[in-house]
Amino acid sequence: MPGRGKAVEMDVSLLYVEGCPNLHVAAERLREALARVGRGDVEVAHREVRTPDEADALQFRGSPAVLSTAGTPFRTWTARSACPAGSTEPATA
Repeated sequence: MPGRGKAVEMDVSLLYVEGCPNLHVAAERLREALARVGRGDVEVAHREVRTPDEADALQFRGSPAVLSTAGTPFRTWTARSACPAGSTEPATA
């Protein structure tokens, strides 16, 4: 059962485009969520996506986005919580 015994190694990255107005809120919420599930030890890498080719390779569709080697960490994370790739306008739900 997850959360018992040895913690599974997990890499988490927060992807973003320059000027993303949601980056700081997303980073804060991600840290809080990891702490709530007992994974406050996980270091979150911040990675700027700079080119369309890089975005395509990462399947990056909006900023900010969370990638994890453990799969999608949060079932409620949706594109509505992000800016479209290349946009610096805040998201609207």
